[in-house]
Amino acid sequence: MQVEEIQGQRSGTGRFLSRAALRTENIASPVSVSPLSTYRELVQEQGLKAGLNFRIEDISKANVLFLSGADLPVSHPIIWLEVLKAVKAGAKLVVASPQELSLNRYASVWLRNKPGTEVALFSYLSKALLESEEDGGHSRVEGFESFKKSLDKLDFSQVAQTTDVPKEKFMQTAELLLEGETSAFLFGAGLTQNPWGAQNLAALHNLALLKSGRLYPLGLENNLRGAFEMNNGHSDKGLSIDQVFRAAHSGSIKALYLAGPLPDLQKAKIEFLVIQDSFMNDNMEKADAVLPAATFAETDGTFVNVEGRIQKFQKVIG
Repeated sequence: MQVEEIQGQRSGTGRFLSRAALRTENIASPVSVSPLSTYRELVQEQGLKAGLNFRIEDISKANVLFLSGADLPVSHPIIWLEVLKAVKAGAKLVVASPQELSLNRYASVWLRNKPGTEVALFSYLSKALLESEEDGGHSRVEGFESFKKSLDKLDFSQVAQTTDVPKEKFMQTAELLLEGETSAFLFGAGLTQNPWGAQNLAALHNLALLKSGRLYPLGLENNLRGAFEMNNGHSDKGLSIDQVFRAAHSGSIKALYLAGPLPDLQKAKIEFLVIQDSFMNDNMEKADAVLPAATFAETDGTFVNVEGRIQKFQKVIG
């Protein structure tokens, strides 16, 4: 298994080692449950042509910004600067988060939903939006009528009880979305890295479509995009990262090569464990072999940033 911080070249080498030398297709990474992976699977399933590339500066041009699943000042400070620039210029920020975040003080609306109720939250927002606006040309979109009919069964009293969000918050958000000429929907790992991540994103995507808004998937790690483009999620023939961890703890896999500081394996039932990392971590106490890994400052290579730009770097130590 590999983590996203590994630069593109070494990520590809790791996959080659697994297949050619170790003869296994069980090559897993957190990339498979990342916002990028979930987003691409969604657009491919629906036959859309939406790409992953975007310019960070375009975010500040939106009149309304909708955020879910990310604490931008902590996880994406550069993107947060663009959001803050937009807010200071008059844009409205809507934050959908069960937790109180430092950025909430800049939000026009904070939708404090119960954890795991994002599908109900986004779906009822879509219904509120449709009830508040005129036709807007949606009826000419293929599949719109069936989508609208699926929202008819949503009863606000039930949604309010499920999400713990009052009706006025829904209507206030719908009003802001209607008033804004352009909208940006930003989402992070908090929305997708859970068992219902695909359903969460599908519901948010439907909401964005009603406003012709752009979705911005935000991964956490610095080379998430690079690892993703190297097809570093998991092999279609092998186990996913969740399946690998379950197998490690049940004892159904005998050996594991772990590159990077992934979750605790102290209780795993593995006969042979290899760990490769730049720094000490708790898993090394259980390892049968520990291998060093050069940091970005000790090697040459490339990263791919959140915009999709390839960034070359050269070693400064060594």
